[in-house]
Amino acid sequence: MKDRNVFISYGHGKHDGVVKRLADDLRALGFSVFLDVDYLKKGDWEAIIDEHILASRYFLFMVSARSVSREGYCLNELCRAGENKSEIVPILLDDSLLPLSINKHQRLSLIPSLAPDGGVVESVYKNFLQSLFEILSGKAALGFSSGEDRLRAALKPISSKELTYRYYATFCGRHDVFRAVEQFLESERNIFWLSAGAGTGKTAISSMLTWRYPASVGAAHFCKFNNSDRVNPKVIITSIAYQLAEVIAPYHEKLTTLMELDTLFEKNATRLFEYLIIEPLSAIDHDGKLMVIIDALDECSWRGSNEICTILQRTKDNLPKWLKFVLTSRNESAIRRILLPIAVTYSLTADKTEDNLREYYR
Repeated sequence: MKDRNVFISYGHGKHDGVVKRLADDLRALGFSVFLDVDYLKKGDWEAIIDEHILASRYFLFMVSARSVSREGYCLNELCRAGENKSEIVPILLDDSLLPLSINKHQRLSLIPSLAPDGGVVESVYKNFLQSLFEILSGKAALGFSSGEDRLRAALKPISSKELTYRYYATFCGRHDVFRAVEQFLESERNIFWLSAGAGTGKTAISSMLTWRYPASVGAAHFCKFNNSDRVNPKVIITSIAYQLAEVIAPYHEKLTTLMELDTLFEKNATRLFEYLIIEPLSAIDHDGKLMVIIDALDECSWRGSNEICTILQRTKDNLPKWLKFVLTSRNESAIRRILLPIAVTYSLTADKTEDNLREYYR
């Protein structure tokens, strides 16, 4: 039955295991799925591909650097699917640009589901699979992404995904920190501050929070003093807004309809935070708590002040109760002066670090 036939087009590489998992899960849901590895030794390769594209209602185009390369075969498959009037569903595996021919299509993203070990973050992947199932079952329509393109162009987000992979495989300890964060999430407070000295693992902890609590992390930004974008308060705010829009559908819809979306960077940082974060999110009743992680906040300090801290101080009473900011930094006076009165604080002391080092070496 053609309505249940799905063709998956992808470029071979590091995501092969995830693509195979997706194919198997769709089969378990009752779809007939074509994946090239199942047909590698079965005769005329091009004829087999052509036959299955023509027989498929749905064409899943897995967007990656390999699949959009002109040197690969996937663009040929995409062209044939277009000629066949297949229903094309772009699925993002990385931040590669979509081919122009499908740029107006809305796209699903597997990026938040990808784990450093090559597998998936189960809770996030489950939500993705449900969304895809509803599209392939005709219960939801994919539509066009003019709003999505406008949003990305306006917010100019920078991704921190790659920075969360570095510590996953060898991370150990810090159980007390994670317990403190869990208690904070259950509290009525909106701001948590982890302070520690240089080289004590703040960034590793921030990274692991995204993997330990994937369903509770709405956005993560890693500041770096030698990267002008990563320490620019306006870019921090717009990047956080874009990530939150990826996981909160009503918020995404609100952002795409903002009247001043194309002139955001003309606002000062405080007004930008109010316009993009406070005002639209205050009208949304989100189910559950969402963390916004800002790592190495001290690297944004300038001449004895820290603009992100100042903004949070000014707007703390207007933050939605379900939106939780987790900040890490050195114990600098510019940050301490502002955050001590308004945040749940946790200090990573030398003795705690020594205990964790012993555990790591064991």
